[in-house]
Amino acid sequence: ATLTFDVELLSWANVKDICKDGGIYKKILTKGDNWENPKDSDEVTVKYEARVEDGTVIAKSPDEGVEFYVKDGHLCPAIRKAVKTMKK
Repeated sequence: ATLTFDVELLSWANVKDICKDGGIYKKILTKGDNWENPKDSDEVTVKYEARVEDGTVIAKSPDEGVEFYVKDGHLCPAIRKAVKTMKK
C-alpha cells in the first residue's frame, strides 16, 4: 500500500536558538527592517509568552505589552537577552 500526502505550507515562523544550547528560543513573528538592535540604555515595549517544553504557558505579558529598560530586564534574564537580538 502507498500512502500519499498533499501538503500546503500556510505559514512559517522562524525560530532561533539564541544561546545555541537549547536554553532560549525566539520566534520571529514580524521581521524587523533595520540593522539596529536595542542597547542596554534603550527603553522597549514587548509582548511575550514563556512556555515549558510541553508547550504549557507559564508566563504571559498583558495584551498592551510591558515597557522596561533593556539593562534592567523584565521577568528573567532570558527576555533581556532575546530583546538584544531583535531588530527595529
